[in-house]
Amino acid sequence: QVQKRRIYDITNVLEGIGLIEKKSKNRIHWKAEGICQYDQHGRELLKLQEELEEAKREEDEIDKRRADIKKRLNHLGTDEENQKLAFVTHEDIKNLDVFQDSTLITIKAPSGTTLEVSEKDDYDTSSHKYSISLESTKGPIRVYPISDSDKLSYVETDHLDSGRLPEQQEPVC
Repeated sequence: QVQKRRIYDITNVLEGIGLIEKKSKNRIHWKAEGICQYDQHGRELLKLQEELEEAKREEDEIDKRRADIKKRLNHLGTDEENQKLAFVTHEDIKNLDVFQDSTLITIKAPSGTTLEVSEKDDYDTSSHKYSISLESTKGPIRVYPISDSDKLSYVETDHLDSGRLPEQQEPVC
C-alpha cells in the first residue's frame, strides 16, 4: 500500500514539473522535452521550436496578405471604372527619364507567343546589345516602335528572327 502511494506522489511531482503526462489511470507518457529544457541543447531546441512556430505564423500572415492583395488586384482589373483608365500612352512611356536615349518597342502578340531576349556575346560585332526573338503559332505578331514622331507604325510578321526586322518591313519612325 505504501509503495503505490509513493509511486502516486512521484508521478504527481514528475507531472507537475512537465516530465510526464498521465494518459489514463495506469498509463504515463514520458515527455522528453521536459528533461531537455534544463540543459543547453534542450534550451536551444526549445528556442528553435519557438522560432519555427513564429516563422509559421509569419508565413500564414504573409499568405493571408498575399491572398488579399491578389483579390484586390483582381478587383482592380475587373472593375468597370478602372477598366476605363487602364491604359498608358506611348507618350507616357517615352517621357519617362529611365527610357531616355533608349530604343523602345511595344509588342502585341497572341497568347502563347514565345519571347526570348539574349545579350550579345563578345564576338558579335553589331552595335546592338540585345537580341530579341519572337515566335507565335497562333497568329501574327505586331511590333510597334515608340518614336518621337507622331505616327505610330507597326510591323506584322509571323516570325521575327533574332530581333532583326526583315528589310522590306522596316518601321517608319
